[in-house]
Amino acid sequence: MLFSYQAIDLNGRVKKGIYDASSEEEVISFLKENNYLPVQIKAYTHKRGLRNILFRPQKRLKTGQVYLFTKELGNLLRAGVPLNKALQVIAATSEGIVKGLVQEIQKDIEAGYAFSEALQKRGHFSKMYVNLVKAGEVSGALDEVLNQLSIYLERVQAIQGQIRSAMIYPTILLSLGLISAFLILVLVIPKFGIIFEDLGQNMPFLTRVLLALSHFTKKAFWGFPLILVGLFYFIKYTLKRPSVKQRLERWCLNLPGLRTLILLEEWGRFSRTVCILLRGGLPLPRALDLAKEVFRIDILRGHIVDSIEAVKRGQTLGSKLAQLPFVPSILIQLSRLGEETGDMAASMEHVANELEERLQDRIRVSLSFLEPGLIIFIGLLLGSMIVSMLLTIFSLNEISF
Repeated sequence: MLFSYQAIDLNGRVKKGIYDASSEEEVISFLKENNYLPVQIKAYTHKRGLRNILFRPQKRLKTGQVYLFTKELGNLLRAGVPLNKALQVIAATSEGIVKGLVQEIQKDIEAGYAFSEALQKRGHFSKMYVNLVKAGEVSGALDEVLNQLSIYLERVQAIQGQIRSAMIYPTILLSLGLISAFLILVLVIPKFGIIFEDLGQNMPFLTRVLLALSHFTKKAFWGFPLILVGLFYFIKYTLKRPSVKQRLERWCLNLPGLRTLILLEEWGRFSRTVCILLRGGLPLPRALDLAKEVFRIDILRGHIVDSIEAVKRGQTLGSKLAQLPFVPSILIQLSRLGEETGDMAASMEHVANELEERLQDRIRVSLSFLEPGLIIFIGLLLGSMIVSMLLTIFSLNEISF
């Protein structure tokens, strides 16, 4: 949950900001640890007028736009350009939503917000992105963090492009198949149903089911959008419940094919984040503490929480990870190597590169099976409709005239 706060430092200057915490007490504790006297703390809400809600719905930046913004800003900072001036340059050379976003970030910085807090307010950047920028500000290596982030976003963009390209034909195939099935269900099958009822023929079970489905579809056609919207929000609300989310995560991690994709994606992103943080000058325990937020799977996040405590007690990261399930062997081995050589950042970068390459290969193989799978599915769907009608037509021979 986001909280906005106002506080006073030791010199009497007012500090404003946004902090992500579970309660006001956590915000107060954070401020006192940083020698600030809390003045006002309240839940943060991004204000949007009725006109904007109705006529200008908020858009999110695409991955490519975030990548270009990150790369340009990192290059300018490495060239020695101050942050505010760098943002002015990007705003002057950008258009549309990016231009407006950068200008808003500039205003927040001028009002006393940190760069990471200004990014967090906008809602266009992931929690991982904001935490990495925050770490770069703390360590004084914001330019290096942005450079590493741009490399990571470039890889993400490549994977997304690969998936989009591979999904074009299957999407067209599935859409045409479902449209054909719907037209048969609504226009063709009812006419056969009238003929069969006039003949008084006892229809097979499959035909009766199909006719009932056709009748329901015609009657409730306009209610389908409402049903789908209601189902979407019901599932979205249900998945927010911790118990349901935990059961779903365990179920996904028990499916061999899906488990591999999840672990490659989660641990690859984690390794890349740790690499960026370590290159930004943070110690390993602090880097792990920030990097754990990039996990979407709570079970894996819990593994890292346990690992942080073990590292603080003097245990090596590699030995602790070896005791936990769902941890890739390459991460365990290279963590040990990084601790032996003293270059954990390089080891984590190698792990991230390897896991990301494996993920791309897995996605490529999975998508290659998708096309024939959809052809079989559409064939079975349309074939079952045709067979159900043919069964009844063939049974007409049994009618005595």
